[in-house]
Amino acid sequence: MPEREMLKGLLKQQESPLSGKALILWIWQNEWGGFKNASQNYTQVAIAALLSLQDEIYDHCDFIFECQPF
Repeated sequence: MPEREMLKGLLKQQESPLSGKALILWIWQNEWGGFKNASQNYTQVAIAALLSLQDEIYDHCDFIFECQPF
């Protein structure tokens, strides 16, 4: 099963939606199917990069148009 599918399966196991650092911590602490430590390492790097990009966009987006964080 591709890592992307394993991550989707893991995320469906959440009792309530998480985001940001709470999501990264939850992923790190959980395993599902074939999603284990090696998958967690790569996924956390990708999610952390996306969260950093989101923060950067929202820190500087008002000069383009008024925007609100999620």
